[in-house]
Amino acid sequence: MSSSPPILVVGGGPAGSTVSALLAQRGFPVLLFERSKFPRDHIGESLLPATLATLELSGALDAVKGAGFVEKAGATMVWGIEKEPWTWYFRETNTRFPHSYQVNRPEFDQILLQYARDVGVRVYEQTRIDEVLFECERAVGVRIRDRSIEGSFVIDATGQSCLISSTLNMRMWDEMFTNLAIYAYFSNGRHLEGENRGNILIESVPSGWLWKIPLKNDMSSVGLVADRDSMVPTMRQRGIPAVYSSAIEESSIVNDLLSDAQRSSNPVVTRDWSYQSRKFAGPGWVCVGDAACFIDPLFSTGVHLAVSGAFIAAALVETALNSPDLVCEASESYDQLYRQQYEHFRELTALFYAGNRTIDSYFWESRRIANQKGYSPREAFIRTVSGQDVAGYERSVLQRADTPVEFRKLLEQLDSDRTQRHKNLCQADVMDATVVVKPGIEIKSAAILDGSQFTRGNVIRSKERVDVPVSDFVADIVQYCNDPISVSSLVQRFPDSSSQSHLIDLIHSAVSVLVTDGILELKETTSRSR
Repeated sequence: MSSSPPILVVGGGPAGSTVSALLAQRGFPVLLFERSKFPRDHIGESLLPATLATLELSGALDAVKGAGFVEKAGATMVWGIEKEPWTWYFRETNTRFPHSYQVNRPEFDQILLQYARDVGVRVYEQTRIDEVLFECERAVGVRIRDRSIEGSFVIDATGQSCLISSTLNMRMWDEMFTNLAIYAYFSNGRHLEGENRGNILIESVPSGWLWKIPLKNDMSSVGLVADRDSMVPTMRQRGIPAVYSSAIEESSIVNDLLSDAQRSSNPVVTRDWSYQSRKFAGPGWVCVGDAACFIDPLFSTGVHLAVSGAFIAAALVETALNSPDLVCEASESYDQLYRQQYEHFRELTALFYAGNRTIDSYFWESRRIANQKGYSPREAFIRTVSGQDVAGYERSVLQRADTPVEFRKLLEQLDSDRTQRHKNLCQADVMDATVVVKPGIEIKSAAILDGSQFTRGNVIRSKERVDVPVSDFVADIVQYCNDPISVSSLVQRFPDSSSQSHLIDLIHSAVSVLVTDGILELKETTSRSR
């Protein structure tokens, strides 16, 4: 691998550092270019447990754990249908990582960049990339002033600069989330009590919503997310500090916790507009982190999307360099997997904005109205719940919101349908049952994520669910069920099995799962005593 041109990574934030470290550990030469000198200022300090799982895979988790960041057990919110604060805990859905961290981003980002250096990445700070070089549609390198550097692959991790997406005019703005954020830091503030002490506090106020994040060294990050169109004229008229202070005074809990605190920085305004790129990957290039997409920070998903996307991007690059015949399909799969996470959080955020009833104001009323236009409850449900492994707290959060009636009815109906399918299955003799594939469901060949790279495999695909990778054995079962077939007859379709009893057990288990998940339909059964 050392004789091939290096992989070029543009941007040294969590996405760039993580993808660089993963690829360097696999033996690829990697050059990383960062325009700033670390540590540098950056907003956004709250991690999800799912983020820790990816940092563990990259090897950087121990360094993060050793930095002394504040542990958080979950999030405490004044939001939804209750005016009193309520809390959801990571331990409810994540036993492996029952807590996460509130990280100071300048220090956190420097830890990840240093780790990339330690595993062999050549890092060039204070080095600005002027452009990505293309031959036809393929990225072949980058240009620094009058110098060109050839690369075997270019990874855009430039954050909201979106180097490749801007160059190719692919950024699509999301008009549903055109907010801005004003934030500052406080010292000596009080925090929530007991096990909630390290939690992020999110409180809705008339002008938007506030976050308060406890950080190490007795500091707190406090920010306001507000509507862009109404807030910009107000800031011009009253000034940023006055608008920021007024929002805090509108709150009850945040204002109380800061009553004896001292603001240690001037309020800073940052654009908080959500967007996604029309394409996340192409010939010789891939976008990751904010360079690919950015979603409203309500659920603290920015760093999570960056590092989880880095893991998938590393797999795409390895596939492109080692299995070029699969790269087109792998690029499509990367786009689908990454965009699925983005859309998951987008739908969840839209539903939660629409479901807040704690405040009546222009900010909240406009979002309730906007989120009802063209609302598709089935699409929202599938996107929100099918991605539940991404974060795991969706049900507990949505239960606190006044979600649209159509959404609640669909949720109840789909839960009821699943329960009824399982009940019918329990009452049947599965081996005597006749099953058939539900309409619209099919087996497709696709590039699937298999450890550190993509491989060719099978997925179950339909319009109403995300692709589900399955083994050849399960794919064969589904294919055999395109026409109604008895489960006992399925056994005859696998004549080469060395153990008949083991084969029957495998088919029994697979059919049970496929019926319960609504992929196969139970057409008829013959009950008999066992």
